[in-house]
Amino acid sequence: MLFSAVVCMSFAAGCSHGASVQSETAAPQTTASVQETTAPALQTSAPAPTDTHTPDAGCDALFYGDSITKGNHFDTYFPQLRIVDFGIGGATIESLTERVPEVSACHPARIFVMAGGNNLYSYNEQECVDLVRCVERTGRKYIIAENYPFSLQNLEMKHIADSGALGTFLYAEGEYNHSGPVEMLRELTPYRYHWRAWMPRTYYVTHAMGPLMFITNSMPRYVSARAAHSGLLEKIRDFRPNDDGIGRMFCEMDNGMIASFTGCTAMASSYSRYRVCGDLASIEWDGFGETAKKVRLYYKDYTRPESVPECENLLEPDLDYWGEKAKEAVHAGHGGGDFWIVQNMIDCFANGKPVFFDVYKGVAMSATGILGWRSALRHGENFRIPDFSVEEDRK
Repeated sequence: MLFSAVVCMSFAAGCSHGASVQSETAAPQTTASVQETTAPALQTSAPAPTDTHTPDAGCDALFYGDSITKGNHFDTYFPQLRIVDFGIGGATIESLTERVPEVSACHPARIFVMAGGNNLYSYNEQECVDLVRCVERTGRKYIIAENYPFSLQNLEMKHIADSGALGTFLYAEGEYNHSGPVEMLRELTPYRYHWRAWMPRTYYVTHAMGPLMFITNSMPRYVSARAAHSGLLEKIRDFRPNDDGIGRMFCEMDNGMIASFTGCTAMASSYSRYRVCGDLASIEWDGFGETAKKVRLYYKDYTRPESVPECENLLEPDLDYWGEKAKEAVHAGHGGGDFWIVQNMIDCFANGKPVFFDVYKGVAMSATGILGWRSALRHGENFRIPDFSVEEDRK
């Protein structure tokens, strides 16, 4: 077998700092009795996830990795080849290693591996500093493979925001919801020290925070946060010793805007949502019902341009604005975001193009999750987020 590519610094599953943001705290107890403890040791021999693949024996290429691999339909890119998609959402290097015999049984001519994102942890701000210095010292290219900002609806919100239609950005909010039945949660948490089992709710921040940064081209400067206990999650402590159902952060951004967003929530809500408000107009996408694929652009009657007939407008994403590749992206996972992550990697690694989610934005999201959890433990205390591009802030 030929392993034709290995990408280890990609970021999957929506956690910051390359993969998942961990701080100096351990698996949280309920918010009624939160305390700072030591992070658990990682389990080095992980049982295989419960989902299984049974690909046909013999293939030209096998794509092996985590959720971003799973969300890209590589057979559409290489229709002339026999492709096997072996992507597993939330997979770690350990869980993928356990499944190598299944991969071997496919007898692939080539294997593309994209993994490691869910193994890259930051426990404190110093590790954020270490990562930045490593990238600067080595000159290596670094990209955070956060996919939600590149869903078709969030791209449309970016298009509108960049046009100046909103005026001055005042407020933005993002919610990422990933609740589910016990059976699904157990499948997503294949062993006790899997990152989903103990990670504080503020850490899984990039799916809610990343789109707001991207749409408004902003960075966080201060954060305060709170968490709330879930009685439902308390019943599954045997495999998920984390009772918090939500961690919500409140940030002052460097463009003067206020942003409010969650980590990964377990609310009984059927959708995730994003909203950006200016002093002239607002845009939002709620992912719910008949309008789930449309963006709402709203003006007040006294701010509506004469060229816009109505104050409230439901807009389809403008694929033509983003070029021919946008029409390919509609078939990929996470609303097209998984396609753009791979495209961004190609543009960055092969063509030398700059990317939005570079190491500085990655560690900024990491620090927001870390300091957000510290704030929640201290009943909403405000913390300044370092500017990791400035040496003085790294000390």
